[in-house]
Amino acid sequence: MIEIQQDRALFRVAAKGKIEAADFDRVAPLVVTAAREHGHIRLLFDFAEFGGWADTGAAAAQFRFVKDHHRMVERIAAVGKKEWQRWVSSFAGVFFAPEIRFFEPSERANAEAWLAQVESGAFLTNPGARGAVGAIMDEYARAAGEFCFVLETFSQEEFEAERETTDPDCMSPKTIAIHACRAARGYAAHLGRALDPDYAPPEWPSMESLRQPADTRLLLAATLRHTETVSAKLREIPDDTVSSIRFEVPWGSIYDPESLLEHAICHLLRHRRQLERWRL
Repeated sequence: MIEIQQDRALFRVAAKGKIEAADFDRVAPLVVTAAREHGHIRLLFDFAEFGGWADTGAAAAQFRFVKDHHRMVERIAAVGKKEWQRWVSSFAGVFFAPEIRFFEPSERANAEAWLAQVESGAFLTNPGARGAVGAIMDEYARAAGEFCFVLETFSQEEFEAERETTDPDCMSPKTIAIHACRAARGYAAHLGRALDPDYAPPEWPSMESLRQPADTRLLLAATLRHTETVSAKLREIPDDTVSSIRFEVPWGSIYDPESLLEHAICHLLRHRRQLERWRL
């Protein structure tokens, strides 16, 4: 049996006794939904009371689950006795991305703390913040996560394959990813200059570092966390004053801070849909 507790992108999964195939049927839709909303999930896997598989069908269901969902998992904290660590290592070894650490049952608090750390792939430092700014940034992070989720379904060959088009930003999934990252940086800079005349953008990593689908997540995450920092200044401004901050952007439109962030969200949503239809 598998017991599940979910807290946003964190899953606490306890394997108790024999695992059955139906257990994975319950977990799968929860993982997919959370990954779409948050980009990746983190997993606290408690195997202290694990008793093996109920039958060969359960073992097969486990490996199908791993095969179908490995890209959605960012980090695994495995809590249990040392004699089971070799099995968990082989289980997690099928995953391509997750970082895994082992903790004794007495170290569960340390496991929770490790999973809670903000890493380079986290879109926000403080998700779920209150107020209008917090709501907009949560939706921005959700859009970024969904964009990356779809992009990461492309193989490296598909990612780089180009099509004939008059738009150089849309020749391939790779050029779309580069365009999305550059645009997000631009939105952050426009917002920064509107709120602070002395604003100076950070020294961003070169776009040459975007070589594979997973690189997009790291570049977008760094940009959104910077946007989160810049937008925090809006909390110091009365709500009825925010809409009076108006500024023009290079393409001729005039925005206030909130409408610019809403535009940034829609930009990712449009290109996510473009990628979803790319293979049609």
